[in-house]
Amino acid sequence: MSVQIKNLTTVALPRSADSRVDHPGGAKINRIPLDGTIYDLYVAASSATIKKAAIVKSLRITNTHDAPVLIDLYYTDDVIVGTTVSGTECRRRRIAPPLIRLAVGFSYIDDGEVTLDPGARIQASAKPENGATQPTKWIDYLISGIERDIS
Repeated sequence: MSVQIKNLTTVALPRSADSRVDHPGGAKINRIPLDGTIYDLYVAASSATIKKAAIVKSLRITNTHDAPVLIDLYYTDDVIVGTTVSGTECRRRRIAPPLIRLAVGFSYIDDGEVTLDPGARIQASAKPENGATQPTKWIDYLISGIERDIS
């Protein structure tokens, strides 16, 4: 059983080709598009061969946009509570107050620990404060924590 302290992230956010972008020096910056859609920021691995539990130690979101934005943060477990046209629905809980206003150049830092079982996820949505979605604009995020193999 191994434990890894690492940057927790998905490889790329769904519906966003530019969610993880290479910058000079090879640094990876994770991005949330400003379109009001709920995106997976991190998913604890849960497949037939790989299962991981995780503890999110820190979540940092920075407004790199040129106007104030509103963000929502969620914890979603792997328990299916229903199905819709778009797929299965799992239990989603807020892990921060709704519609956090983030001014230009400011960061939101949540250092409260969140424990994730295999298949659980951290999700977020973001949109400009004026309500007009801008899918070609984004804000940056970073999640740090610990992952552990489940035997």
